[in-house]
Amino acid sequence: MQNFNTVNSSKAGLFFPNLQIVRGIAALLVVLNHIYSKESFFPNIQTQPYEQYFVNLGVSGLTLFFCLSGFLITYILLNEKQYSDTIHIKKFYLRRVLRIWPLYFVMIIIGQFILPYFVNSNFEGGDIHSFFAIKSLLYLVFLPNYVFFIFQPHNPFIDVTWSIGTEEQFYFFWPHCIKRVKSLLILCLFLIFSQLIAELFTTQLNIVKSTNTFYFLINKLIKTIEWSKAGYFGLGAISAIVYQNKLLLENKIVAGVIKLSPFLFAVTFLLNANYFFPCQFMLLGLSYCCFQLALLDKFKGINKQLNQVFQGLGKISYSVYLWHCIVIVFVLKWFTQLNIVNTPFISILLYFSIISITLVIATISYHLIEAPFLKFKDKLK
Repeated sequence: MQNFNTVNSSKAGLFFPNLQIVRGIAALLVVLNHIYSKESFFPNIQTQPYEQYFVNLGVSGLTLFFCLSGFLITYILLNEKQYSDTIHIKKFYLRRVLRIWPLYFVMIIIGQFILPYFVNSNFEGGDIHSFFAIKSLLYLVFLPNYVFFIFQPHNPFIDVTWSIGTEEQFYFFWPHCIKRVKSLLILCLFLIFSQLIAELFTTQLNIVKSTNTFYFLINKLIKTIEWSKAGYFGLGAISAIVYQNKLLLENKIVAGVIKLSPFLFAVTFLLNANYFFPCQFMLLGLSYCCFQLALLDKFKGINKQLNQVFQGLGKISYSVYLWHCIVIVFVLKWFTQLNIVNTPFISILLYFSIISITLVIATISYHLIEAPFLKFKDKLK
């Protein structure tokens, strides 16, 4: 079935400029949140009242990333299956390796094996060198999400890699699912339902501190499901199924929801920024996936120049995501050593400095580390 919006069999047809903008904005949300959260490592730096609105920005940004990844990977694989009657899984894996692995392993070497020996390694009231061998092994085999929710304290230089591991684990099994599962929609709904149940358990039943062995094991299982973020990938995958189906897109109810989606997304995003409530990020993911369909269709953006800025940010967003924590720690450490009083003006200067330095390093990183491998990746399309 021919897609009614884009030519999906070409390289150009698999690139969505508006989604590149979303990727850039999501990266910026994560950076803002992590500047706020890592200030607690440095007692001399006092948070400002306006920073309370940054509490949920990190999870909100990652929610967009996971839904976006679910959409893009599913859409690419569905198109490959449609036009070639199969999915070349080895080539898919190789494309993911070329996209993710080079910068990931550079960051693991720097953040796990080098920086902790030159910077004070005591964070969150503990030594990040504890269980060093086990953590290092898990990082090297792409299980950083297990490092994140099993061990504390977290390594502040590379704690963000947990989400990279989560995505890689999804990429490992998802092409097999699309190739072999007859009802992809049912599988996606199952993933979403499992995510909802896991999030309800962890936020409402609070069985984390139970010493009972049975509840301890159940808790670990629930945490594993929750941290897999499979439900968010499932939401993105459903949006890909809808986007590829002309009849669904032309359905009056679906079309009406898509038209309302910018408003729905804005409301859920603002609610997430100011309140805590059960399954709030699943609701955000759902509203975003509806909004995503509007972005893919006729949304032209707000301003041409602004669009170009965020598309550029989206292009280097992977480097931004992996480098920003290192920049945050060093800039905060420098501000602390100077004994600067954190007034509102200084706080804004702090944010501006971190974001600016991160963008410069990320741009260099993209051209030196990512771009050479991306050229090989593009040849495999």
